[in-house]
Amino acid sequence: ASVSHNEVVNTGTLTGVSGIHLEAYGETSWGAGGSISVIDHNRVVNNGKINASYDGIYLSARANNFYASSVITNNTIINNGSIKAGYNGIEVLASSNRVDGADYVTNNVITNTGSIIADNMGIVIHSDDFLRDNTINIQGGKVVSTGTYDGGVTPVAIRMSGYSNGNTNHDYFTNTLNISAPAFIGGHIQLNGDANVNVNLTSGASHSDHWTFDTNGDWNPKSVTTSGSVPWFVRDGLPSTHSNEFATIDPTAFANAPSQIADTTRMVSAMN
Repeated sequence: ASVSHNEVVNTGTLTGVSGIHLEAYGETSWGAGGSISVIDHNRVVNNGKINASYDGIYLSARANNFYASSVITNNTIINNGSIKAGYNGIEVLASSNRVDGADYVTNNVITNTGSIIADNMGIVIHSDDFLRDNTINIQGGKVVSTGTYDGGVTPVAIRMSGYSNGNTNHDYFTNTLNISAPAFIGGHIQLNGDANVNVNLTSGASHSDHWTFDTNGDWNPKSVTTSGSVPWFVRDGLPSTHSNEFATIDPTAFANAPSQIADTTRMVSAMN
């Protein structure tokens, strides 16, 4: 089964269980050989509104039984509009029930400049096996998890999970998360350590930001790099995989609000 080389562009309002849903599902009987489910070279763009009781935008490849494999590769998802979802805002998922085989999520790009509000996770990209060379770009806008789906236990705004090198300890392959001011992230940022996710944070003039990454258990970025026109405050010193909290404050506001110097001092003290 395959879903390939399609372009879906929404400029209106979509209301339903899922806003835009691309799914490939393959199944074979035991001993009949492998099935492969593929979603590749599709382009999905939301310039309008999506109101979904489940996923806003959903790409899913699933395969079942003996030597089954699922592949999601070279797809582009862009949200310039608004997504409200009862489950996940944007989800890319490769998962198989099989005796042997593999799942691949590779070379996909998700870009958000708009608004995503989801009751479970804002953006999630996951493979049961290989997660390689995928990129999430948060270029302003907001990604928010309300946390109401699981009772607010762990509201997750962004998650990347899988194995960049297929259950090995090598780091030949990586994934990337780019976040640029004035993005608002409401919820946890969970980057699976085995996914080898490199994070790039870019500050911007006239904007203050405060972003925190989960660094407990399985969650840990491979690296964090900061840049931009506004200096960064970093918990525990220079950016590294041991630093999980990054903040900027717009210095141009000092001229009109001297009291913000005290606010900055308190913020930095709270990060120490």
